[in-house]
Amino acid sequence: MPDDAIMVTRDPQLPVGSTAHVWLADGTPAALRVIGELPVGSPSDALVGAGNAFSDLSAPTPPSTASRTGLFVVLGIVLGYTALSLVNTLLMTAPDRAGERRALRLLGALRSQVRRIALLEVLVAVAVGIALAAPCALVAVGGLWLTRLRVTGPLPIAVPWAELGAITAGTITLAALCSLADTRR
Repeated sequence: MPDDAIMVTRDPQLPVGSTAHVWLADGTPAALRVIGELPVGSPSDALVGAGNAFSDLSAPTPPSTASRTGLFVVLGIVLGYTALSLVNTLLMTAPDRAGERRALRLLGALRSQVRRIALLEVLVAVAVGIALAAPCALVAVGGLWLTRLRVTGPLPIAVPWAELGAITAGTITLAALCSLADTRR
């Protein structure tokens, strides 16, 4: 198949001989000539020439501003909801722990010791949550990677360690602040 051609599934808006305006894997727009229709039940909606099949993976182009902004908006909503959920859960369990903390104070524990115990409880809970979330994230991202592997071929995996560290540190800080605020009452 020539590099300036494409085969598509049956589409009345893209008859054979027309021009399909598409974006290639590297994000560049292209106008490809429709040279045929794919058979019914084809595993793909379009087939392009080998020259356009894969982008240059060694020099990725940055995503567009709109898609990057959209990604940050969605990430902000998810992280905001997660923070709200974390704070809500920690503050809802505070009355359940009030009796235990009073008992510790009556048994002679200092206020600072009670705070350390509460802080340790929360940090253990956060550590367990992170340990359980990591395999879940691995399964979810692994599934997406396998899907993209079928569509575009092998892709490099770039783990954003700095961002993951910042999110983890933010979670630990938020949980610790809620715990300390709860023990001040």
